[in-house]
Amino acid sequence: MTGTNGRAFVAKRVDDGYPDTEEIRDLAASAGYTVAGEVTQARTEDPALCLGEGKVAELAAVVAEVDATAVVFDNRLGPYQTFNLGTELPDGVEVIDRFRLILDIFGQRARTKKAQLQVELAELRYELPRAEAKASLAKRDERPGFMGLGEYEESREEDITAQISRITDELERIEQTEQHRREQRRESGFDLVALAG
Repeated sequence: MTGTNGRAFVAKRVDDGYPDTEEIRDLAASAGYTVAGEVTQARTEDPALCLGEGKVAELAAVVAEVDATAVVFDNRLGPYQTFNLGTELPDGVEVIDRFRLILDIFGQRARTKKAQLQVELAELRYELPRAEAKASLAKRDERPGFMGLGEYEESREEDITAQISRITDELERIEQTEQHRREQRRESGFDLVALAG
């Protein structure tokens, strides 16, 4: 499975101390990326880019050099940070933060319909503020041409909201069905046991 998502560069910022990247490298490999290298920085968070401007320029250069398809941050990025980083990196390079990477891994491993819907719901809830940020930027005309027109982004926001509602309803139906089955088992004299581990 390793390498199926392409080459990724790992990035990590810590306030101080040594930025250990072993875990995020392992997570990226679990998600199917071949880790091509890393950029780390110990400094306070830049509100616009997470990393400092100089470090982002360095990151963009090495990402282009190794032809990476993604940069995986071992930090949780805000919607505007994700957008700003995307404008600084070469075209087509995806910016993925730790939270999104973990959602991707869960999505790859979800087997039941319920698990798949739960992962999809979490992904949509993660994506909604990013779509709202894109629409906000387009409305203010701060970033002309970013990901299409403002109308597109507003439409994407509405689509995400509708999908969240649909999935929530479907998960409620699945839960009601499961509850009904549990009650039937109890009435039939079966003891219910939960296994964890």
